[in-house]
Amino acid sequence: MPLKEKLSDIWDDICWYTTSYPQKIYRDVRHWWRCCGKYLDHWRFVWYAMFHCYPWDSSYMFNIERAWIRKSNSYFNSGKAWCGEEKIEEINKYQKICLGLLDTITDKREFWDYDSEAHKVVMKIPVNMRNKHRFPYRGVDANGKSCMSTDIYEMCPDEYYRMKAQYLYYKILNEYAGNWWD
Repeated sequence: MPLKEKLSDIWDDICWYTTSYPQKIYRDVRHWWRCCGKYLDHWRFVWYAMFHCYPWDSSYMFNIERAWIRKSNSYFNSGKAWCGEEKIEEINKYQKICLGLLDTITDKREFWDYDSEAHKVVMKIPVNMRNKHRFPYRGVDANGKSCMSTDIYEMCPDEYYRMKAQYLYYKILNEYAGNWWD
């Protein structure tokens, strides 16, 4: 390769890195700001993910999913989404259902109370207990053996209600979450 062509290639690289590369970075940052940075729910999600993750916390996963769904929901409600109105309505419908189910799973919604005289959980809402055999509770007996039982639901119907909410939440994610993107 002659010297003139090498110098020309070097000059082209210098021009690209001084003009086009900064423009590309600017466009990437601008696009991120339009899609994520300007939404308060994004910063709530980041804050929660950074400072509330503990190895012993079993509700962290549900709380982080709740924050992510809220962030996605605020994006679709902003009017900036690149999809049709019918799809946005369907996405909003199932995301709101999932947010309600996550409130039930993580106990953010008050649906039970404890009666200290009877030592029993009292539900504030009606709960259908007829199909409790579909959601057996996995436990460990006194001998350390794993067992499946529904006996706990008689004294703690709130556990049964949470188990059903968790089942419905995962069913909605399985069937509809693939459509939650543009």
